[in-house]
Amino acid sequence: MQWEALQRVRWVLIGVVLVGASIPWWLWQDPLRWGPLPVYVWYHIGWMVVVTVVFIHFARRWWEPLGTVDGTRGDAD
Repeated sequence: MQWEALQRVRWVLIGVVLVGASIPWWLWQDPLRWGPLPVYVWYHIGWMVVVTVVFIHFARRWWEPLGTVDGTRGDAD
C-alpha cells in the first residue's frame, strides 16, 4: 500500500510539471523564428511529443494499478 501511494504522488507531480510547462510563457515575447514558425510554436510541438511519450508509458504500465479505488482490480462495467 505504501508503494502505491508513493506512485500516485509521483504521477501527480509529473502531471503538474507537464501541465505547468505546457505553455511557454517565457518565449511569447521572443520574436525569434526557426524556419517558418516562431520558436514557441516549435517548443509546443516538441512538448506535445514529450507529453505523448509520458502518457503512453503511464497508460501501458501504471493505469490499471493506480486506477483502483479500494485496492481491488476489476472491470468498471
